[in-house]
Amino acid sequence: MTDRSSSTPASATRAGEPEIVFDDVDKSFGDVIALQGVSFTAHRGETICLLGPSGCGKSTCLMLAAGFEEPSGGEVRIGGHRVGRPGPDRSVVFQTASLLPWATVYKNITLGPRSRHEKGYEDRARALLELMGLTDFRNSYPYQLSGGMKQRASIARALIGSPEALLMDEPFGALDAQTRLSMQELLQSVSQKLRPTVLFITHDVEEAIFLGDRVLVMSSRPGRVIDDFSVGLPRPRDYEMLATPEFVNLKRRALHMLRGEPHAAV
Repeated sequence: MTDRSSSTPASATRAGEPEIVFDDVDKSFGDVIALQGVSFTAHRGETICLLGPSGCGKSTCLMLAAGFEEPSGGEVRIGGHRVGRPGPDRSVVFQTASLLPWATVYKNITLGPRSRHEKGYEDRARALLELMGLTDFRNSYPYQLSGGMKQRASIARALIGSPEALLMDEPFGALDAQTRLSMQELLQSVSQKLRPTVLFITHDVEEAIFLGDRVLVMSSRPGRVIDDFSVGLPRPRDYEMLATPEFVNLKRRALHMLRGEPHAAV
């Protein structure tokens, strides 16, 4: 297969088809084996949460999907095309909002389409500002925003190009507890409305289960997928669900796997 050098519209991929594919992926950095034999598939519109301890290679998986790193073995595919470099079919949201400090929220969000001289992005920008609760802050600068607002702007900027894959590397990890909960609820709402394929990196078990359609549990280094389970809880989800037997059992399953213990369903 050849590298993908241009974007394919998300609508060109039928729902349910493989969108993100890791095919027996290895990754080494010198003598350090970060990933070993990682294989999984995320389908169109699915939210996959990659859960594991610090240093297990979760973020390395995201870097490979983004095209910022190349695998030492195996293959990563987005929309059926081998990933060899970054592309507009993928957008990345990191833990720290990387907004231009001299640009307003609106100009930060529209940076990509403006730089590519695209037409019609204004309507998409207005819709995203409303969806992310940023309409009243469109002319504000990053220094005037809270941490949660900055991440809302970062997510809107990632979504304005209608990417096939939204790659999120612990995007709420630096936020206070209450803001983190509100951002998780917001992302759930955005995912249900826009249906991007999401690869979400986290070390928080409850966050993974709350957000994910599926949760992939990774081992300590070298990172391997040691469990892959469907969440199966109805949407929209709220935080009263955390106390339900179904949620507690899924949490117990993930914790057992993270600790290297056998899981017994209850």
